[in-house]
Amino acid sequence: MKKLAPFLLIIFSGLISGQNIEPVRKTVQKINQTKGFKIKTIPYSYFMDKSEVTDNGIELKAFYKNGALKKVEHFVGLSAWNIVTEYFFSENHQLVFVHSTKYQTVDEN
Repeated sequence: MKKLAPFLLIIFSGLISGQNIEPVRKTVQKINQTKGFKIKTIPYSYFMDKSEVTDNGIELKAFYKNGALKKVEHFVGLSAWNIVTEYFFSENHQLVFVHSTKYQTVDEN
């Protein structure tokens, strides 16, 4: 019985503090399925000095629909890796989800 009490406490606390991610998933899915965004791209010179460059570039894109920011995509291309981070915003302009992907580039030489 003494071993069962901590286990039940952990399970019970997980049920109480668990989040319902379904609304977040639906928001992200809706944004990803949306067509006709107005896309604003910020040049790399905004992020870095003119004497500095990344191997595969750097870029920030903002995706707007009906004047509201829906998604921001940040791309950084390093010599061996590319990193893409996406920020998703809800209808009330709140950040709801961040997704970052790092993938290795294939050397063409």
